[in-house]
Amino acid sequence: MISLNKDFPDLEDVQIEGLALSLLESYFGRSLRKEDAPIPVELIAEQHLDYEIEIVEDEQLIKHDILGGIIFEDRIIQISSKTTEHEGRYSFTIAHELGHHVMHREFFLAHQTGNKSPEMLREKGVKPKAEKQADCFAAALLMP
Repeated sequence: MISLNKDFPDLEDVQIEGLALSLLESYFGRSLRKEDAPIPVELIAEQHLDYEIEIVEDEQLIKHDILGGIIFEDRIIQISSKTTEHEGRYSFTIAHELGHHVMHREFFLAHQTGNKSPEMLREKGVKPKAEKQADCFAAALLMP
């Protein structure tokens, strides 16, 4: 079982911000400009990274406090239906999942056994490191 705290590599905020900027420059095919805002996270996910965005009802998510998830193997980003009424929350959740794609996908896939995805262990209490990293990435992506 993979721990979202202990097993993921440590990354400094400046490294995470650099990864977000690299994704934006890759999407736009050039250096970022002021007029690129607001950042089109849906287009980045769907057109640039080839993910499908799937809106799911809360009962389909493992826990009701989870607003999104990513299925690397199937290239699906799942977003809770309760975020769709709040554009900022919706965009942040997609950007957060993109952070998992950029920073954690290779690590996650490397820990698969056969066709079975590794289980992710989210310890209770403090927000896990992998989730903090994805939050930092989302903020940097949306507000470069």
